[in-house]
Amino acid sequence: GAAVSMQAWRALAVLTAVYTLHYLDRSIIGILIEPIKREFALSDTQLGILTGLSYSVLYATAGLFIGAFIDRVHRRNLLAILLFFWSSATMLCGMAQGFLSLMLARCANRCAAHSMPDTKAPIKNR
Repeated sequence: GAAVSMQAWRALAVLTAVYTLHYLDRSIIGILIEPIKREFALSDTQLGILTGLSYSVLYATAGLFIGAFIDRVHRRNLLAILLFFWSSATMLCGMAQGFLSLMLARCANRCAAHSMPDTKAPIKNR
């Protein structure tokens, strides 16, 4: 088979780290749901909105615009932009002071995370 370049291995390492963090980030809200509920004095309805409704509505709506954007931007640049946006939104989740700020930051976080392009290597290099 074809030799894989060092640049490809570095890209694989970075993307593996990013997707590992993405998985942990996606899971953390479920793990910490009770402490979050106590911290912000949230009702079960607010928890449902935070963990489901707000995300699905935003993701369905934003997906249309992000899909058009993905087709117009170089994949490397798009990944860098989305990683910056995702990291910033994650930071804002940690700085949230109430339900609304946490919900908005979490929506931005989820939208950026799920918009990251598929970066599969060509079949000959797998």
